[in-house]
Amino acid sequence: MQIMLKLFNVSNDLIYEDYLLSTDLRNPELEFIGIDLHKEAERNAFAKFMVTYVSDNPRDNVKPLRNKSGVPFIKIALDEILSVYGSVESYVINEIGLSQKDVSHLRHLYTTENYIL
Repeated sequence: MQIMLKLFNVSNDLIYEDYLLSTDLRNPELEFIGIDLHKEAERNAFAKFMVTYVSDNPRDNVKPLRNKSGVPFIKIALDEILSVYGSVESYVINEIGLSQKDVSHLRHLYTTENYIL
């Protein structure tokens, strides 16, 4: 969701605020059911990150969605996307496979008066 917000030019502060709101509703114990994080870490960067993080923190302490310095994980992820791809738009085009037309269409749908909840 936060990647889409960034794609729609929402401010970083609002993106981080939205991301951190999910902390109250998050249930980390359910996120790993049926998943072998160590096996997944061999091919999945997020799983590798979680193996390291969970090994340093009991699962009930994973809830804050921040690293030990207080930086929201989404900031770390978005910074990495910007570092590697230059922009979220470039990321969704080159990594996710959206076309420029797809991006324009999404922006039109969700950032104009055409968007109705």
